[in-house]
Amino acid sequence: MTVPHIVLTDFIETHVLGARSSVGAFAPALQAGLATEGGTIDFDFRGIQAVSPSALDELLTCIRALSQERDIQLSNMASGATWKFEAIARAHGRTLVENGPQSWVFKAPVKSHA
Repeated sequence: MTVPHIVLTDFIETHVLGARSSVGAFAPALQAGLATEGGTIDFDFRGIQAVSPSALDELLTCIRALSQERDIQLSNMASGATWKFEAIARAHGRTLVENGPQSWVFKAPVKSHA
């Protein structure tokens, strides 16, 4: 299975994802990635120098709104994830796992069988 790979600089001209509205620039790519079967979606942050917590929160909110609970990989992050990003993951019922150098995965929520 091919992992959808979304290079953010293909959709935005800035090197900063600072606002919730910045996620809208790559919303069509997000929807196309979610249209594929299961698996992880890889957001490539190469060239992005800063990411605000609100932009990551909006990304996860959009994914939830599209009824897709998939793992979300953040590759080529300029800096390591912070406690703020871990808090955002928890707020969405996810965990944040280091996946390698400059790579993190927001693990999809585990569904309960209650």
